Amino acid sequence: MPPVASEQPAENTQTVDEDEWAAFERDVVAPTRMPHRPAAVTAAATISAAPMTAEELAAQQEKEKETIKKSREAEAEGEREDAARLLEDEFDEMEQLEERVRRLKHKREELRKMKSVEDAETREMDESPPAAAAAPSEGQDNHAESKSSDDEDDEDDDDDYDDDWDNWRFK
Repeated sequence: MPPVASEQPAENTQTVDEDEWAAFERDVVAPTRMPHRPAAVTAAATISAAPMTAEELAAQQEKEKETIKKSREAEAEGEREDAARLLEDEFDEMEQLEERVRRLKHKREELRKMKSVEDAETREMDESPPAAAAAPSEGQDNHAESKSSDDEDDEDDDDDYDDDWDNWRFK
């Protein structure tokens, strides 16, 4: 009968080498690398941190909240500065436009004054016409008569043309 596992022959008993046993334990306990993953990926994915107490965790969360609050305040301050800058730009543009309006109004007033002066001069000339203008010469009378006769001829031609055009449908 074969020997039972619990029974070991005294002859096979060997002494254990302590150095060899320690090396064996290190090999077994050490993490093994997976053949399909490179070592760099495993190391980059490993997160190690010391355990934290509840107080430390609460303090860390409070610090994160304050950081977020400060960043929001800084962002809001930046937005306020942008709005103020845009408002200043708009006021500057309005001032420039108002100045332009003032210049144009001033120029309009100058033109009105110049026109009123010219109108006054022409009225003075109309009220007291010179002697040459008051009594037309013979050449001017002939010109006026020839002009009126040309106008009458043009009117007659227009009437004939209109009569022909109006009756074209009824023939």
